Amino acid sequence: MDFVILPRNLHISLTIYKVACVCLGFLCFIFHLGRGRGGASGHQGGPIYQFKPSNTGWYKCTVVKSSKYEKSYIINLIKDYAKPYEFEYYNFVKIDVDTYSFFVSNFDLAEKLFLSRGRIKTVTNHTLIVLVSSATPYVELNNEIKDKIKLVMAKRYNGDNKALDLSKFYADPDFVEANMFVPLDRSNVMTSVCNIINENLPDLFALNLSENKLYYPESLISLAKVIPRVKILYLAHNNIKDLATIRTLESLSNLEELRLEKNPWTECFNEQDAYTSEVRKIFPKLLKLDDIQLPPPIVFDLEDNIELPKPQGSFLCHPEARDILRAFLEQYFALFDTESRAGLIDAYHENAQYSLVVTQGLGNNHLLNNMLANSRNLLRIEEPQRQKSLLSVGKADILRALRFLPATKHDLLSFTCDCPLYTPGLIQFSVCGLYEEITTGTKNKSKLIRAFNRAFLLVPRSGGGFAITNDQLFITSATPEQAEKAFSSQVTASESTCSTPVSNEILIKQNMVKALSQVSGMNLNFSEKCLNEVQWDYDQAVTIFNQLKAKNALPSEAFI
Repeated sequence: MDFVILPRNLHISLTIYKVACVCLGFLCFIFHLGRGRGGASGHQGGPIYQFKPSNTGWYKCTVVKSSKYEKSYIINLIKDYAKPYEFEYYNFVKIDVDTYSFFVSNFDLAEKLFLSRGRIKTVTNHTLIVLVSSATPYVELNNEIKDKIKLVMAKRYNGDNKALDLSKFYADPDFVEANMFVPLDRSNVMTSVCNIINENLPDLFALNLSENKLYYPESLISLAKVIPRVKILYLAHNNIKDLATIRTLESLSNLEELRLEKNPWTECFNEQDAYTSEVRKIFPKLLKLDDIQLPPPIVFDLEDNIELPKPQGSFLCHPEARDILRAFLEQYFALFDTESRAGLIDAYHENAQYSLVVTQGLGNNHLLNNMLANSRNLLRIEEPQRQKSLLSVGKADILRALRFLPATKHDLLSFTCDCPLYTPGLIQFSVCGLYEEITTGTKNKSKLIRAFNRAFLLVPRSGGGFAITNDQLFITSATPEQAEKAFSSQVTASESTCSTPVSNEILIKQNMVKALSQVSGMNLNFSEKCLNEVQWDYDQAVTIFNQLKAKNALPSEAFI
């Protein structure tokens, strides 16, 4: 067999021809594929479009160039074309001389209408053009529609069971007959319904809102406010897409039965237990979910109406702590606000520890960075050696650290004090408030107001009084609201723990007498004599008491 050698250019031409044939075949395949359901525009030979479900569940249909035809004729044409789907339409209106519009809620129906171009023919063989798009319906409520809403709700209310059925509310025959479009997923419609419930149905027990395309969290927030006693709520077949939307109803603390099936969010769960667990976290008293009986919830046997304690500006676990701490704080911060702060050295125990944490807040952070270098924020400082170096130990080391801080002027009337532990041997408390950072030689003319929180541990001191063993100071910039209230004359003395000056020495001695009486069992007179004989050294008084008790040398009248 003889082989024919073709010119080189002819080989290239054949190759291009083959590629062109393959591409043409592929395009033809796509064209025919696109003419199937959901894959094409309405006219033959047109580009390929994908019809997607609407986020709101509504589809707006517009009939264009239809001035020659009556509304009823157009409806019958579309109804015949839509088969086997039922042509359920809402708000069929003429929006101009040549155009009608209406809404449908069924995706399959909307898709078929989307693919209808060139296929709906009039008796004169004229093509009826229907444009379909996803849309959010606009609803304008007038008094006539509001009155109709009230009548429909009255018709759907069961007084014997205190139950209101608003399922598929927009499709109620009374609305359809009056050509009124009243979808509950529109905020103004839901607001109108909520107002009617609030005015007429305060004891509503059960509410059915299924098949209303609800998805808007704000609408459910408004609803929750007017149905606080509802125990049965149906929200099935809506467009709820996330857990956050369900949480808007968590104030319904009495809810016992809930239906959520056929919502996009519920379809995400593969396991029923996980779904039930998430819902029950929001509604702990729930007994039935999606028509499935749930095991009884684990609850505490408490009364329904529990009166919580009244809020207090300060919490003190022992009534005696108030006067002691007021005197301590008054004297401590009076010394702290001096120029040298030298008097504070005697307030600390020999082995006391002090640390500082500084963070920038929402207010004026001017000059706050100057203190950040000495901030012992353990969330930011991970090196053990650095953590240790920023901890001040001992009286002298603590005083040096306190002198490093800028000059201050504390607002005693802003103080709030909490004391969770008060014993003869240990007092734990914290104080928070505001102070002004005194600045000199800067261009900043406005006051620098800081917010602080300070935690103290106090132990009895030999010779009387208490010593600080632990001091943790937190500083940040005050918020604009705090800065505005700082050093304000509007704050009354009764609001502050440190508002009234008292004698610190007298209070400390009284506390030591009571403490020794509690430890020893002696009466207050003998406890005071014992402390007086040892110059108010509490530790020495306890030692002498134990020695005399061991020798049985204490008189009986000491315990009367």
